[in-house]
Amino acid sequence: MADPDGSPDRLTYGVLVERTREAAAFAVGTPLPPGAPSAVQDAAGLSLLVVVASRHIRFLARPFKPAHPARLLASHTQMVSRALGGMGQPDRPAATASRWDAAAQRLAVAHDLLLAQIGPNREPLGPDARLLTDSQVVAMAAGQVAVIVRLAATAAEDVVARSSAPASGGQGRDRAALLAPSAL
Repeated sequence: MADPDGSPDRLTYGVLVERTREAAAFAVGTPLPPGAPSAVQDAAGLSLLVVVASRHIRFLARPFKPAHPARLLASHTQMVSRALGGMGQPDRPAATASRWDAAAQRLAVAHDLLLAQIGPNREPLGPDARLLTDSQVVAMAAGQVAVIVRLAATAAEDVVARSSAPASGGQGRDRAALLAPSAL
């Protein structure tokens, strides 16, 4: 997508989060290659996305009260992130990739872009720093991250459904139904 003047997209937080969402949706819709190594790589990539999302939403939520949507999402993602950490991360050589890596990398870059806006004592360092204290702006950003987290949860649910499906050919959930707008 290009800006109205025809120039390519700028590297903004909004663009990066939208590309993260697209990458996560693509990952949900991409069949997992058969085989246990692929499943382990996929689980590691999915775990990484959840950990990055948890770190990012906790950063966004810091200045707000417990009832703020970002704080609520942060508490849920942190609980899942801790559970994943408690299970240990599978060894994954740098050369292997999962279908979740693009989403995790883009969200990490979006996080770093916002992180660069404020100093260690939350003093403003960049032009967007003031937006990080705007409750409505952060609530909208939390909503975008929630969509990404929901896509990851959809994939995890699909893995569980497939692993518990009868060996007689049950395929678990229907991916198209999971991606329907009403599910998001």
